[in-house]
Amino acid sequence: MKRLLTAGSALPHELFTWLKARMADDLIAAVEARDRIPSPSTLRAAMELLVKASATDMVDPDVLRGRHRLARCLAAKPSTTGAAKELGAKVSEAVRGRAGRASQ
Repeated sequence: MKRLLTAGSALPHELFTWLKARMADDLIAAVEARDRIPSPSTLRAAMELLVKASATDMVDPDVLRGRHRLARCLAAKPSTTGAAKELGAKVSEAVRGRAGRASQ
C-alpha cells in the first residue's frame, strides 16, 4: 500500500482510485479468511501451515517470525536419537555404578 501511495502521483487518477479500492477489498478478504482458519493445535499442523505460508510469501514478516518461532520450538524438543543416546548413557552409568558397588 505504501508503494502504491508513493507511485500514486504518477498514475492516472482513475487507475489509482481503482487500485486503492482493490487493495482495500483484498485486505478485507484476507482478514475474513484468516478469521475462518483455525489455529493449529499440533506441531505438525503448525509446520504444514508454515510450509503453505512460505510457499505464497517467503519474505513476509509474519511468515519469517513464524518460521523463527517454529525453529525455536523444534530446537527445544529432543530428537529421538538424542533422547536415546541420553537414556543409553544413563543406563550405562547406572550399570557401572551397580557393578562397582557389587565388586566392593
